[in-house]
Amino acid sequence: MDSNTPPPHFDGNFHRSIGLFSGTAINMTQMCGIGPFITIPIMVATMGGPQAVVGWIVGAILAMADGMVWAELGAAMPGSGGTYVYLREAFQYRTGKLMPFLFIWTVLLTIPLLMSTGIIGMVEYLEYFLPNLGWWPVHLVSVAATGLVTLLLYRRIESIRAITIAMWVIMLLSVVGVSAAGFWDFHASFAFTYPAGAFGGHFFVGLGAGLIIGIYDYLAISPPLTWATNCAIRAGPCPVRSSSPWSR
Repeated sequence: MDSNTPPPHFDGNFHRSIGLFSGTAINMTQMCGIGPFITIPIMVATMGGPQAVVGWIVGAILAMADGMVWAELGAAMPGSGGTYVYLREAFQYRTGKLMPFLFIWTVLLTIPLLMSTGIIGMVEYLEYFLPNLGWWPVHLVSVAATGLVTLLLYRRIESIRAITIAMWVIMLLSVVGVSAAGFWDFHASFAFTYPAGAFGGHFFVGLGAGLIIGIYDYLAISPPLTWATNCAIRAGPCPVRSSSPWSR
């Protein structure tokens, strides 16, 4: 149990086992998964140059606003269930349990899709080390990784906390490594030379499309940990875009 974890607190059947430190670790590992590493070139291509960093800045602002809303909801209605509880309390006098019921079914569809994006990114990176992998090995590795993640998650929340902190350390090392590699090959012309018309009429069209990517990268934000997670995620894209020849 980390030093910032409060002693077990029982409020009815609600057992609070996640403290500030472990909660921050959970959020950072969810936010800075494979997404930022594979969406950096997509964001640059969408916005047409190094002004793509604006997409992440605006996305961070939107994510912080959303996080503040969730912080208010969590403080007003503490309990296990999160969105399910909020929807139940908000719509119980109009549609009963229809909205939380639909939310659960949506989660059952979206969570496997979110996991699949991480697996796809992992396999793409694996192909850099094993470029001759065939169709069957790639899919077997993907299925095995999905099964391993499911097995690791199928346990008590206290165990999840310990596993997540370990993965958080690995994630920090990866971010530091990527950032160091980016700064090692830093080129100011890549980072601060904007193409003609970069902020013209098409800028906002590109920004709108880029925000879809940016919000995806910030998707796992947790309400009370908004500042910590946003500061952490900003460390990744900057050095990479300063070492990548976006104009090619």
